[in-house]
Amino acid sequence: MILLLEQTETKDHVKQQTKDHDTRLQSLLKKLFDEPQNEGATCLYVSCQENQLACVEFLVAIKADLNRPTDRGFTPVEIAVLKGNEDIVEHLLQAGAAIKRAGEPAQKGASRPRTTPLLLAAQQKSLNAVKLLLKANADPNEVSQKGCSPLIKACQKNCIDIAATLMDHGALVDHAAADGATSLQQPGL
Repeated sequence: MILLLEQTETKDHVKQQTKDHDTRLQSLLKKLFDEPQNEGATCLYVSCQENQLACVEFLVAIKADLNRPTDRGFTPVEIAVLKGNEDIVEHLLQAGAAIKRAGEPAQKGASRPRTTPLLLAAQQKSLNAVKLLLKANADPNEVSQKGCSPLIKACQKNCIDIAATLMDHGALVDHAAADGATSLQQPGL
């Protein structure tokens, strides 16, 4: 009986040590992979840029920072949208990647004006990415620093299907960009 108790205690102790080891390893990997490299790009950002879904899945599993921007201000979900990696966009959104940002560049002097993943999806003419982002509650009326909305961008690109999808989700037709033009006054229509 005593031997059985000792074996049970030993098994519990080994399980706890293994769990502690796994936690420390995961923490170490997260720190390693979240460390920004060239121009502030993390491993997750580069994996999104290079369409490496398996790497993205691994990094999400170890809880890599889903929203860390590069020095130029791009987040992993934004680069995935720009590169047309819709499977990665979907995976990041399901893992909780932010679709709304404070809008400040990652560092002083960052060159990119504030934008949103939804605006980028409209710019890239990616109906599937637009639908994924809207499903994740992206605001169809959030605008860039220049006042450009996703609907205005869709109209500039002559993307009627994206424009209709945005309007179905409450995009304002009469919103005017900084130059005063609304979506109905865009040259693409």
